[in-house]
Amino acid sequence: MNETMISVLDILENDPTGRGWQGIRDELFEMDMTVKRHMDTGLGPDEWAVAEAVREAVRAAGRTVDKMAG
Repeated sequence: MNETMISVLDILENDPTGRGWQGIRDELFEMDMTVKRHMDTGLGPDEWAVAEAVREAVRAAGRTVDKMAG
């Protein structure tokens, strides 16, 4: 994996403008869309429940980022 992960701590310490938050939001959006596309392929009840839990966790992370970004 060659991507650099954006750290919330890095943003808090090194990005007083707050522009770095958008990178995290974008990453969370991509995670949510990846799970949604997987769900759209058709899942069994157990897999669906796990996917829904993952999507809710990603959404919760997004809400947390929004609160932290102010």
